[in-house]
Amino acid sequence: MGNKKESPGQKAKRTGKWAKIMTKWLITYSTKGRKKWQIVSFEGAGGSESRGIVDFIAIRRNHKSKETSLKIGDLFEIILFQVKGGSARMPTAAERIRLTKVKKHYKAKQVILATWKKGKTLTLQSLEKYEWGDPLDSKELFK
Repeated sequence: MGNKKESPGQKAKRTGKWAKIMTKWLITYSTKGRKKWQIVSFEGAGGSESRGIVDFIAIRRNHKSKETSLKIGDLFEIILFQVKGGSARMPTAAERIRLTKVKKHYKAKQVILATWKKGKTLTLQSLEKYEWGDPLDSKELFK
């Protein structure tokens, strides 16, 4: 038997999975020798997409807090991620508004769109005033 051709749904699932793997790898690689970011994924059963606008978060202790009633390390820095792989459509205006509301609710540092296509470099963009900004340098983002 020859190779079976993937259905569009199977291809989308595979490229989405690889986009998340590549994004997590870049976060880990970009923070070598510095405070480590922990990654929390929100996947459904069997690693499939789950409900909700955030695909995963990167979180670490904030050692620079000036909050006088708390000690250094009591607070966290949070970055929210939306990840797209292959030819997945970009987040709509309504989804960008939802991401901004989630950012505000959790007082997240940033909302990042990570896009990856096979054979290409992963691209990170920050959500600024409901629009995606220019590509970011991962070492600057995770410093």
